[in-house]
Amino acid sequence: MVRPPAVACEKCCLLRAMLIAMPGDALSFQLFVSSTFRDFRVEREALRLHVYPRLRARCQARGATFEAVDLRWGISPSAAEARRTIEICLDEVERCVHSTTRPNFLLLLGDRLGWRPLPSWLDDELFARLMQRLRAGGAAELLGRWYSMHDANVVPPVRRLHVPPGGQPGDERRLVDAITAVTADMGLDPFTEARLVGGATEQEVRRRLDLAPIDDDRAILVVRAVEGLPAGQQAADWRDVDADGQLDDASVIRLGSLREDLQARAGTSVVTCTTRWPDTGYIAQLCAEVHDRLARAVDRELDDRDSEPAAAREEANHRAFGQDLAARLAGRAEELDRILEWVNGPGGGVLVVHGPSGAGKTSLLAAATQDQRFPSDR
Repeated sequence: MVRPPAVACEKCCLLRAMLIAMPGDALSFQLFVSSTFRDFRVEREALRLHVYPRLRARCQARGATFEAVDLRWGISPSAAEARRTIEICLDEVERCVHSTTRPNFLLLLGDRLGWRPLPSWLDDELFARLMQRLRAGGAAELLGRWYSMHDANVVPPVRRLHVPPGGQPGDERRLVDAITAVTADMGLDPFTEARLVGGATEQEVRRRLDLAPIDDDRAILVVRAVEGLPAGQQAADWRDVDADGQLDDASVIRLGSLREDLQARAGTSVVTCTTRWPDTGYIAQLCAEVHDRLARAVDRELDDRDSEPAAAREEANHRAFGQDLAARLAGRAEELDRILEWVNGPGGGVLVVHGPSGAGKTSLLAAATQDQRFPSDR
């Protein structure tokens, strides 16, 4: 039976109309700020005081908004205690990329890889592979205790990080070192490998590299070199050193590899600066260069917006909003089947999707419009 075109059009329009939280015409720039913490505290504060307010004013003057997403001060104590810091940061990296074409990522990279946390979760397959490889070195029991919480409420199921009671000082570092020793020949992609044994900033960068290109002012990279750093623990805020004040070779190698990958992909979106320890006189020039790069990218997006017909902008906003919501939906296969059966049916009646606030009604409808069974000509 051929579906009447008018009925199909009515139903498709109804579904799209139910996506009620559509973005407006105003551009909202979301810039994720990534860096190691201790060695970039002064720079981040200078950017907060002297660069971001100017960019907000620049955007407001043209009917747009600007937000710098700096989570070094935005993670709640409860989330930090639950070891969800990196998970939240990675989610925000993805959100900024999906909401902003350029600029969506600002990286401050120095001579320190920084904190190397254990991942907040491992999927069952990766957990099993690690258990098998760690048995030979005796670290499998340690992995099993730190990932003893099995969460079957997500698809696919995962093992959650949980600090076990009665552990020994240094257990976490021993586990990181043990995992590092067995991952080299596991054939992992760069982001998964970084999640297991890399630094927190490295993980943010690897996630950003996976999502979209970083050249053409999509991401701005600030690469800083500090000359004359002292040796030993005195330089611990600026370099990766162990308890004896010796350079951490593994971290140095990882940082070097990350630099090479970034510079190969970034094109001209790189700001380089050199200073001498402990001089901070370069920060004013750094702020000026970062502001100019970000302002150029913002103006470019706003110029593109202003040259595009309003109807085309609205359509693009709707499409991007639906794609973002659909990407976040997990499960609901039965409900999707029922919605798409109604869309492709003979007509008549009304479809009602109901549920409590926050249940995912809008995401479900967005996923239906992105499904290959949804009529492409409507």
